[in-house]
Amino acid sequence: MGWALCRPLDGLLPLGLWRTQRGAALIEFAIVLPMLLILLVGMIYYGYVFMLQSAVNNAAQQAAGAAVAVDPVGRSSSGSGPDSYPAVVGQAVVDTIASNLDWLPASILDGATGDSLVCNDGDSEASLGCGTTIDGSGLLRVVVSLNVTANSSPLLPQINLPPFGPIPPVPGGGVLTGTAEVTL
Repeated sequence: MGWALCRPLDGLLPLGLWRTQRGAALIEFAIVLPMLLILLVGMIYYGYVFMLQSAVNNAAQQAAGAAVAVDPVGRSSSGSGPDSYPAVVGQAVVDTIASNLDWLPASILDGATGDSLVCNDGDSEASLGCGTTIDGSGLLRVVVSLNVTANSSPLLPQINLPPFGPIPPVPGGGVLTGTAEVTL
């Protein structure tokens, strides 16, 4: 009697049906495992994208803060020399961006440091770029862009499937942009 309680369906199912259920768990696991792995890889991939976007935003905000810290006293506001106010502000922005993003791999930075990162250069092929503009009212706009799918060794690799395009897709076409504005 106690043994019958262990197998409640014993009298309802033929003996052959018990034998056909042996590999069902393995088949179900084989179907579910790829979906779970895709979810896991997607969470890691897009978590990295969001972290990079946050880093680019932070670099732009820190660069705008560094521009505010530049003392305009004794500097020419319209001059074009290395000691003019716009030139000093531009160099402070570039130095701050480079120091905030120095943890990125060298393949992405293309050797960009405070001395070699040039703002407003118009080079759309660069992985890391920045732009600064100061309008007539003293509004400084700092734009930092990071192309995460450029180069031969991209920061976020993608597979190009002809019917679907690049998989997984990166927001903004692979260019992450951070912007900060401040009045000088």
